[in-house]
Amino acid sequence: MGLLGSQRQTIDSWIQTIQPKKRSNSMKHMLLVAVILTFCVGISAQTVFGVRAGLNFANWAGEYIEDNSAKTCFHLGGMMQYPLSPILILQPELLYTGKGVKISDDGYDEDQGEWEFSYKANLSYLEVPVLIKYNANLQGFKLQPYLGPSLALLVGAKEKYSYESDEDGDYDYTNDFKDEMNSLELGLNLGVDAILRENIMVGLRYNYGLSNIFEDADDDDEYVYNRGFMLNLGYLFGR
Repeated sequence: MGLLGSQRQTIDSWIQTIQPKKRSNSMKHMLLVAVILTFCVGISAQTVFGVRAGLNFANWAGEYIEDNSAKTCFHLGGMMQYPLSPILILQPELLYTGKGVKISDDGYDEDQGEWEFSYKANLSYLEVPVLIKYNANLQGFKLQPYLGPSLALLVGAKEKYSYESDEDGDYDYTNDFKDEMNSLELGLNLGVDAILRENIMVGLRYNYGLSNIFEDADDDDEYVYNRGFMLNLGYLFGR
């Protein structure tokens, strides 16, 4: 059997609380063009190109986000390193990256017995980080801590939530909710890369979402933000 009407309404109302009215994205589109143009600036014989890929441990943050946990997904893409000085490097990247969240809850009541509720959001972005790195030459390797903004274009958004109870059985629902999301997201990136044997890169990054990811938001306390750690391996060509 499916959920009772009141329980279905409860789940639907819960989903609505995390779907924080439409606002203009024209400024963000202008920023996206400006960031992508970074790839075309400063290319010279000193420029080094590379690739990187790895795991994301993605989550959401917001006033109404509770019982959430990290969702494991992946990222991959390319990068360019251009030396600004002997100790500073400009590193723009173009990444396909996954984001999202897992949320779950359970309990017991006299009418329904034991019940479990779960929600999972799977978001896909094309993201352009622009990083300023400090290049420290250590014995046998290089250490490159960095900081920089990013701009991400949403390319896909799917959600799945389910409810199970002893009395009412199971209820599952999947949905494409890209049209409910903001198409662009601003972020800030803080991390460090270690360069081994001149070509091999091992990195850890924290991606801190700065802009609300849902189109509809009446107040700031209804905003929802992407957050997450990124662990990756990379390779630099031409060194």
